[in-house]
Amino acid sequence: MIMNITNNKFDLSTMKVDINLGNKKIQDVVVGDYVMSFDITENRFRTNRVEQTFLPIVEKHRQHKIITDDGASLVTSDIHPMCYLNTATHLFDYKDTQDIIVGDIVKGYNYPQKVEDVLVGNDINEEIDEQFYDINVANDHNYLAGDSDDISKQIVIHNSSTVYFPFWTKEIQDILVLKNNKGASENRVRGIDYGIQFCRLFYQRVIENKNITLFSPNDVKDLYEAFGYNDIFEPLYEKYEKDKSIKKITIKARDLMEQFIIERIQTGRMYVMNIDNANTHSSFLEKIEMSNLCTEITLISKPLSVCWKDGEIVKRYIKLHESRKDEYLKFRKENKELFLNNDDNLHRLTSDISKDLFALFTGPNDIEDGYVYLEETFEKVLGDEPAEIALCVLAAINLGTFKELTELEEICEYIVRGLDYVIEHQEYTIPAAAKMKKRRSIGVGVTNLAYYFAKNNVVHGSQESLELFDKTMEHIQYYLIKASVKLAKEYGPCEYFDRTKYSKGILPIDTYAKTVDEIVNRPYSLDWEALRAEVLEYGMRNSTLTAQMPVESSSLVTNSTNSIEAPRTLISVKNSKQGAIKVTVPEITNLKNKYKLAFDISNSDYNKIYAIQQKWMDQGISANHYYDMEKSSNDLSTSDVTKELLEFYRYGGKQLYYANTLDGKTEDVLKSMMKKEADDKYDKANGDSDIDLDDSMGCEGGACTL
Repeated sequence: MIMNITNNKFDLSTMKVDINLGNKKIQDVVVGDYVMSFDITENRFRTNRVEQTFLPIVEKHRQHKIITDDGASLVTSDIHPMCYLNTATHLFDYKDTQDIIVGDIVKGYNYPQKVEDVLVGNDINEEIDEQFYDINVANDHNYLAGDSDDISKQIVIHNSSTVYFPFWTKEIQDILVLKNNKGASENRVRGIDYGIQFCRLFYQRVIENKNITLFSPNDVKDLYEAFGYNDIFEPLYEKYEKDKSIKKITIKARDLMEQFIIERIQTGRMYVMNIDNANTHSSFLEKIEMSNLCTEITLISKPLSVCWKDGEIVKRYIKLHESRKDEYLKFRKENKELFLNNDDNLHRLTSDISKDLFALFTGPNDIEDGYVYLEETFEKVLGDEPAEIALCVLAAINLGTFKELTELEEICEYIVRGLDYVIEHQEYTIPAAAKMKKRRSIGVGVTNLAYYFAKNNVVHGSQESLELFDKTMEHIQYYLIKASVKLAKEYGPCEYFDRTKYSKGILPIDTYAKTVDEIVNRPYSLDWEALRAEVLEYGMRNSTLTAQMPVESSSLVTNSTNSIEAPRTLISVKNSKQGAIKVTVPEITNLKNKYKLAFDISNSDYNKIYAIQQKWMDQGISANHYYDMEKSSNDLSTSDVTKELLEFYRYGGKQLYYANTLDGKTEDVLKSMMKKEADDKYDKANGDSDIDLDDSMGCEGGACTL
């Protein structure tokens, strides 16, 4: 909710400070910060500099609480200017909070919000101190703030979602600049993140310096459905390239790759999703369409209608001849997922339903001799098929807490049982989300890997560390599957188990990119064939088991190095809800010389770490790349970054999250990168190119062979 505020209660307010930085409590804002603001003359949002901070006293009788119809609220003083819609002029203007009444429209970031209630003084049923916080903002003299109890309703939460686009969509070049800091807000959408989906065909054309073709997904709908399955997608894509009746745009694959890399380095948050790797090495027989905000989740999702009745559970009566009751019961056993379409006809996903077996009624008709009526419940679907919101419950194993790998068996069972309990008992507000109870997807990752390497006296990224990590991940995945089988014996497999590759006896060891064996190739430590037999006999309680999340916040609680990342420094200051916290790496005194820092590890070494972990995991990894701009100086080129992305793909990498830069010379390096590419294009035009990826990479170096 926009709060064009002069006085705002500190413990009820969070605000957006600098579009690229994130949220702060108002009491933590300092002079020089840039905060989100609203220009009423141009009717647009922008950032403005904080000029002054104040500590006004606001007595109880002067405190006003504004509550809007979406549940948002704000406590502020009686005289602060509130941005509201002037119904006489139909323009936004200001008036004091004491003049705001029920029914007024106040300015929200995403949409105007209607005032539902106004409480004053003692009517505010909460203890509020008289010490308030206030800031003075340049230009617009207002700022965005809101109730920290429910931030998403009050303020601009940037980067709260990620949208994934195929590389071949016609608008891709416009999409790539949406997060760019340059340009006006009218042609930028910086508040969300973007993931671009690539596949083998794109990378191959980058290597061969060929063109790619861009289409509107509406013109080639079956191409979108095939995207992710190379053997189907590639011939279909080439067919549409030759089809003169379809509108299309042709560009060089390397040009798109260069533009993507520049935006990725500049914003840090232009993500990669290799859609074919995500499907090839998934646990599902169904297609993975996208990932999540942090890029580690690869689950099934299906479109949800905007109508709230989509997915409503309804009752219907089945009328059939009593002689065919057993036939119907067999039919229902084989077709659990029947649904009603918008015309109230019964459907299933696989094939048509025989019309002569039964009739469907909203209520029982007059009973006819020889016929029976059965009451059934079905899902009412407004689209083409039942909607599904992908949900996953997560946990991370602290690698610094055990001594022997055999201890992981008990740890993994505790985790699987705990997460399955959460799935069973949490509340699902709509049927599309309740599909979670049918899939029971969990994602177990690891954290404190840097400490694990340090205490085992191996260097992060070294061959010894890769071999240790490979063996550790084997034990984790094995014991997680074993625990899920154990729960299936007790409670039965998940309802959608037959939709997983596990149900066919296909395990992660069967689908990983075999190029990973170039990094580590050792005999298995555990009996995978015996485990496979158990999976086939008893099934599994869960559709998925593993995903590597960032583990940023919880690492503060456990004093561990987050996720599988190396620390940026041995001592750092991290922000939390309690404020700034000084954090040291575990056993800093004894092991400080054993840690390797994040920006000192090459992205090629990171790719190998990710490859080792991805080999064993059925979902994805929140994987990052690091760029030290001070060291890169003028040496970093888009072809260098391209090689890293190609290598990541070749090793079976699914998603890439942040491109972390050690700032200071980022803009200089970007300018140098762009100049190099311009020079290279001139050289290529004159037959003198030094970016022949196929030759310069070498097969031993990574991705020359896809």
